[in-house]
Amino acid sequence: ITHDEVKEVEAKELELLTRRANLFRQGRPFPYLRGKVVILVDDGIATGATMTVACRAARAHGAEKVVVAAPVA
Repeated sequence: ITHDEVKEVEAKELELLTRRANLFRQGRPFPYLRGKVVILVDDGIATGATMTVACRAARAHGAEKVVVAAPVA
């Protein structure tokens, strides 16, 4: 796989993520998480990779505590 191919996939994924964020937030800004308890809910956790990234993102935005809730893991 070439560097250009990686960049192309990266650009497409970033576009998709931006579109989804705009759709889900409906024009609202990213929530202020500094010092807050953040509860992340998922309908099921298979590998844990996505939830791990979500937890790291919440912490990177200053969440004091991150709680994960899922019926199946």
